[in-house]
Amino acid sequence: MTSPAQKINYKTAVLATREELRLLHSHSEGVQDALSELIAGGGLNNLAYVKQLQSLDYLTQSLSALTEFWGDLAVQTPEDWGLTLSAEMAAITLKDLSDKLSGTEPSSQSVDVTEDGTCYLF
Repeated sequence: MTSPAQKINYKTAVLATREELRLLHSHSEGVQDALSELIAGGGLNNLAYVKQLQSLDYLTQSLSALTEFWGDLAVQTPEDWGLTLSAEMAAITLKDLSDKLSGTEPSSQSVDVTEDGTCYLF
């Protein structure tokens, strides 16, 4: 069953995408910092692992660059542009992310991670 066509403001979609990229960048920076401390403390002395972890740095830098790109794109977008994204929104399996990108209030809370690293998914 397909949902009815949902038209959202283009600038809203661009800004929501930018914000999600910013959050992903922030999370990846935190993971990168934690892994750097682990490596520096001698927790990972295997060069093969270190090389694989360098891809996290690439991910972090890419997310930062994409965040800026989408922010700059939003500034140049006319306010009256709109998009119909029914199929696109249906393809996003994370409901709260889909809600944010469509400009509606998320129906669920973000994943809670405590200071000790405990992650509450439900």
